[in-house]
Amino acid sequence: MNETIFEKIEQCAHTLNVELDAQEMAHYASTAGLLDSDLSAIQDLFEYLKDKKVETVVNMLLRTSRFP
Repeated sequence: MNETIFEKIEQCAHTLNVELDAQEMAHYASTAGLLDSDLSAIQDLFEYLKDKKVETVVNMLLRTSRFP
């Protein structure tokens, strides 16, 4: 399955509880005149933030859970 960069950004945004869909991001990129390198940087940032959030949640669950 070939996802567009906009769909990947949308998935990361969803994980971060940010209301941003692929169409809105595409519209913004078009009106702002963003280049492919700009979109890649935005995607990298969203992926970094998503990974950081997931890691934080996992660590919190491990710290607060009780093993038998």
